[in-house]
Amino acid sequence: MVFCNSLTKQGYKCSRQAVIKSKNNDHYCQQHYMIHHGGGNKYIFSYNLPFIIVNDSETGETKGSLVEGKGLIIKEKNKNYIYYEYENGNPRNLVEKKLDKSILYEFYESEKYTYNLTLFKKKYGIDYIIFLGKNIIDISDAKKMLFALETIMKRKCPNLGLKFDYMYNMTGDITSYEDEEYNLPILCLYKNGNCVSSVQLKDRSDNHIKKMEILFATAPKYQKNKYIRFLISIIIMIGSSIKIDSEDVNILEAYAIVPTSAYLLLKYFNGKVTWEEQYEYLNTIPIEDITYDLINKIYTNKVNINIEIFLNYQNRRLATNIFNELLNDDSSTSIKC
Repeated sequence: MVFCNSLTKQGYKCSRQAVIKSKNNDHYCQQHYMIHHGGGNKYIFSYNLPFIIVNDSETGETKGSLVEGKGLIIKEKNKNYIYYEYENGNPRNLVEKKLDKSILYEFYESEKYTYNLTLFKKKYGIDYIIFLGKNIIDISDAKKMLFALETIMKRKCPNLGLKFDYMYNMTGDITSYEDEEYNLPILCLYKNGNCVSSVQLKDRSDNHIKKMEILFATAPKYQKNKYIRFLISIIIMIGSSIKIDSEDVNILEAYAIVPTSAYLLLKYFNGKVTWEEQYEYLNTIPIEDITYDLINKIYTNKVNINIEIFLNYQNRRLATNIFNELLNDDSSTSIKC
């Protein structure tokens, strides 16, 4: 509760619940926090800490202990960060520490993109970075639109389901790119009670432009079923109904770290390369001339390409056509049920 005590001193109300869970014979301690700050604003997040289950050889009693880690960072919107280290390697005892200025600068630069943040965490042994006070994301209208799209999907695949909600409201095993931040909106494709493919949304708004980063993942067993293409088409169709601080989302953004992701967004969804001038020539190539080999050659230099999709009429219409094509009767072009 040291973490909650620290937030209480800053004017927050904080409650915590810890639950021991197991998955694939690995055990972890899932920490759930609910934080309130002024005007009823509520932030919910969870993070998992590795947990070892051992049997006492003398008593036969089953015991557990948290695996040693290093620390975590709490970052408030437009405010300073708080860095905690685990006292004596125990995540239950958090001690506020200072970060070197050069490391702090690198952290602020890294938080712009999920991939960079992952590298930062590995470099400095930071287990978790938790962001508080994000812009309020309203997905209520988008959820209503999803019901009609799910009804259409079930005509072809009655065994599949769609759910768009926050991570903490999802059930079953969840396949996701980012599994530490439970306050992210996520669009899930369900099969046999589990989320087998998903697209998560992370607020990347800049000044007056409402922008969301998309993070997608599919369980290995289903990676050739065209599920990601299907889910991205849905996100584009309903994306402009998502509101950030009461304003419509204008742009979807993806940080393509592998050629398959870049090819998918450029070829099928009229994605545009941004920030990297040496690759902006891709924006001038007709969609029919964009091939996987072309994109793959670029990635031989171990690049990462930032791609944006504008939520305009043209791209929504394109996404609608892809959605319908993936639900047709041609098994060579449709999703697999």
